[in-house]
Amino acid sequence: MKSFTDTSRIKPQNWESNKPPSGQEAFAQGDTITITLTLTGNIKVDNEQAYLIISGKRFEVDKAAFDGATNKTVLTFTYTVKAGDTLGLSDFVVDKEQVFLTGVTDTLDNTLDIATMPDQVQLGLGGQGLFKLSASLTLNNDTPTTYGKAIQQFYADINADGYMDVISTHGYASTSTALAFYFFQGSADGLQFKEGVGTPLHQWDSASTDQKSGGSLNSASFADVDGDGDLDMFVAQLKAHYDYIEEKYVFSHHTNVLKYFENQNGSYTFQNAHSLSKINITGVATPTFADIDADGDPDAIIGDTEGGLHYFTNHQGVFTQQTGENNPFTMDVGTISAPAFADVDADGDLDLLIGSSSGWHYYKNINNIWKWQTPENNPFNNFKEGTPQFCRC
Repeated sequence: MKSFTDTSRIKPQNWESNKPPSGQEAFAQGDTITITLTLTGNIKVDNEQAYLIISGKRFEVDKAAFDGATNKTVLTFTYTVKAGDTLGLSDFVVDKEQVFLTGVTDTLDNTLDIATMPDQVQLGLGGQGLFKLSASLTLNNDTPTTYGKAIQQFYADINADGYMDVISTHGYASTSTALAFYFFQGSADGLQFKEGVGTPLHQWDSASTDQKSGGSLNSASFADVDGDGDLDMFVAQLKAHYDYIEEKYVFSHHTNVLKYFENQNGSYTFQNAHSLSKINITGVATPTFADIDADGDPDAIIGDTEGGLHYFTNHQGVFTQQTGENNPFTMDVGTISAPAFADVDADGDLDLLIGSSSGWHYYKNINNIWKWQTPENNPFNNFKEGTPQFCRC
C-alpha cells in the first residue's frame, strides 16, 4: 500500500495589524487593535471560540466580521486597549503556541495546518514594525503633585516579575527642584503607583532630598551594567539655568547631568564614582544601551543636542569613549538625537532608530555598518517627534 502526504490542507499565509487611529502615534485606551490572518484557502468559522494570546493580551475572533465578508480566506482577531495596558511593542509577535483556532476549519471540516507556521511571526503595523512610544501612556491620575505631574515615562521590568513597569518624573527642571522619580509597578491588574521604603526608587521618589543636583529626568535607560543579573539605570538629568536680571530670574540654558544608579537588591543607589557618572555631554543628552561590539555586555550610546552620537564601550564595567574610526556612529540627524537599538528587520543584528527634531531616522545594520534608509524604506517615517523606546515585554 502506498502512503500519501496531504499537501492540500489550508495553512497560515500572512499576519498583519492595523495602525493607531489618525492623529495618534500609538494605541490608547478604548482603541481596538485588529490582527488579521490570511490563509491559503477558504475556511469556515463555526463558533466564537478561536483566539490569540499576544503579549499577554487575548485577541478574540471576530465571527461577525467573517460572516459578513465575501473573502473567506481572512480571519480577524480584536482586542480593546484597557487602562494601564502597554501595547505597541517592537517585539510584538504571534507565537505559534498561542494560536487557538477552535471551530475554524476548511469547507470540508478539516482542521487547519498550523504546524507549518513559524514558531514566532513578527507582526507588521500596517506594514510597519510595532514599537512603543514614551508618550503613549497617561500616568497622571495617581501621581503625587509635590513636584507637578509626571511627564516623562520610561519602561523596564524593574522587579523581574514578567510585567512591564514604568518610571516617570515630575514636570520641573529648575536648579532648586529635587530630582524625583515616580515608580509605577506593573501587574496583571495594570499599573499602580508605588513609593516609600521597599520600592526600587524609594531614595529618589517624591520625598527626594537631592536638592544639590536639582533638575528633572530627561531620559533613562536600563541594562545589567554590573553583570549581577538585574537591571541598573543610567539617566540624564535635565537642569535649567537662570540669570538674575532686573530683579527677576530669566531662563538662560539647559545642561544635562548623567548619573548611574546601581540596582542593589532591588533598590537603586547613585554611584557618583562610576565611569558612566563621569561622562560629560554638552546640552541635552539621551543615553541608551546596546551590545555594539558583541562581547556580551551593554555598551552606551548617547545622543546630544547637536544631533550626533557618542559611543562608549564597556570593558568589565568601565566605559570608555570611542572616537574617529572606532566610532561607527558618525551620523548627524540635526538636533537633539535620541538613539534606540533593536532588530527591526529580524535579520539577527541590531538596527538603529534615532528620534530627533527633524523626525525619526532609521539606520539598517548591514554587516555592522549602519546605513541610513530613505523615507520609503523607513517604517517609522510618519513619526516626527518624541523619544523612541524598544522594550521586551
